[in-house]
Amino acid sequence: MLIIAFCEIQDNMKNNLQSVISENTIYTSVSSTDMALTAILNSNSIALIVDYLCQNYIESGALSIALPLPHPNKVESYFVYDKRSPKHERVQVFIEWVKSQIRNEAGQ
Repeated sequence: MLIIAFCEIQDNMKNNLQSVISENTIYTSVSSTDMALTAILNSNSIALIVDYLCQNYIESGALSIALPLPHPNKVESYFVYDKRSPKHERVQVFIEWVKSQIRNEAGQ
């Protein structure tokens, strides 16, 4: 018996995953990535989790990527700062550095 842990995913992704898995599956819905990780580490389970949250488990061999699907949720970042700050230039340098890190990781 396979337990599937879905980590708050969009209906279309859930339907895609369900179509891959047999009808004899028990579905458990969880509300956090921690709960999904606990479920998949303690049983024969599958979850839709962004890889950077479980990279250590993937590298150690405790987890493997069963279905290489993109995560449906986008992560948005916002920088909030006072443009009149005397450290404005330093903040701009930091923002550009963060953007470059995100671009580099997306390219890998």
